[in-house]
Amino acid sequence: MVNPRRWIERAFRRRNPEVDLSDEALLGILLTAPGEAGEGAEVARRILALCEGDIARIPELDVEEVMMLPGVGPGRAARVVALGVLMEKVRRRQHLPRYVVDFRERPGQGEGNADS
Repeated sequence: MVNPRRWIERAFRRRNPEVDLSDEALLGILLTAPGEAGEGAEVARRILALCEGDIARIPELDVEEVMMLPGVGPGRAARVVALGVLMEKVRRRQHLPRYVVDFRERPGQGEGNADS
């Protein structure tokens, strides 16, 4: 079982490149909470199997479908659905056009001196 505190310490505070950052490991961290029965990594494997191994498909999962998996109760299902919503929000933001408008005046372009 992955201990989230130890994982954070090893992965980020020490900048350890050998720490497992696979989809399964990261999803397992999100699905492991103090006091929950079962292992988050095993549930992560089952969820990824539902997604045919493609973590990008998590937003497509239905909460009832997730809750039918062994080891998934309302808490874990809620975290999976919340992850899917966050993934969709990030995806939408990445597709928005970004415009940069430069309002600084250039020499010789003061009021009434605009070059056209």
